[in-house]
Amino acid sequence: MTAFLELYAQVIGTILFGLFVAFIIFFVLLYRKTQVAMLLEQERMQQVLLRAEVEIREQTLLQVSRELHDNLGQLTSLISLNLKMLEMEKPEANKKRISETSELVGQLAHDIKNLTQSLNGDALKQFGWDSLLNREVERVKRTGLLDVRFSLEPSLIPKVPTNKVLPIYRVVQELFHNTLKHSQASLCTLVLEEKNHTLHMQYTDNGRGFDLGSVSNGNGLKNIQKRCDEMLAICSYKSKVGEGVLVDIYLPLMESLS
Repeated sequence: MTAFLELYAQVIGTILFGLFVAFIIFFVLLYRKTQVAMLLEQERMQQVLLRAEVEIREQTLLQVSRELHDNLGQLTSLISLNLKMLEMEKPEANKKRISETSELVGQLAHDIKNLTQSLNGDALKQFGWDSLLNREVERVKRTGLLDVRFSLEPSLIPKVPTNKVLPIYRVVQELFHNTLKHSQASLCTLVLEEKNHTLHMQYTDNGRGFDLGSVSNGNGLKNIQKRCDEMLAICSYKSKVGEGVLVDIYLPLMESLS
C-alpha cells in the first residue's frame, strides 16, 4: 500500500511539474508574442505620425504657395503696370531705366510663379515631375551661385510610383538648398538612373564638405532622411572637410513597395 501511495504521489508530482513547466513555456511565449505585437504597433504608430507630419508640412507648403501667388504675384503685376504708365509719362532719358526695371519685375513674377509651382504638389501631376526637376535646376542656375549638371534617364519617368514623386522632388530641393546655404560650392551634379529595378539618385558638389559626425543632427540631413524613410529608400552620405559631398539614394521600383 505504501509503495502504491509513493507511486501515486510521484505520478501526481510529475503531472504537476509538467503542468508547471507547460505554464511557464506558455507564459514565455505569450510574453514574447505580446512584445512583438507592441513593437509592431509602435512601428505602425511611428509610420502614422510620419505620414501625418508629412501631410501637415505639404499642406503648409500649399498654403504658402497660394499666398505667394495671390499676394506677391498680384503685387508684381501692379508694379509692372505702374512702370509702364510711368514710361509713357517720363522723358526719353528715363525710359531705358524704367524698361530695365520692368524686365526685372517680369523676371521676379516668373520666378514667383515657378516657386509656387514647386511648393504645390499638384503641379507635379500637371507638369510632370521631370519637368519640375528641370525647372528647379534652372532656378538654381539663375542664382549665378551654382552651376548644375543634371541627368535623368528617360525610362525612369513613368516607372516611379505616384506617391514617391513628391518626396523625390523635395529631396532634390533640400540637396540644392544645403549646397547653396552651406557648401560654398561652384558646381554640383544630379544624376537619376535605373539600376536593377531601383532608382539610383546620386548628388555631388565640389564644396567645402563637412564632418559627418558633427552635423548628423542638422535639419537639412534630417529632412532628407525623413523623406527617404517615407518612401522606403536607402540614403547614404560621404563627405570630408575640403572634399565636397556625395549622396547616394536608392529607391526600389517594385510595385509591392509603392
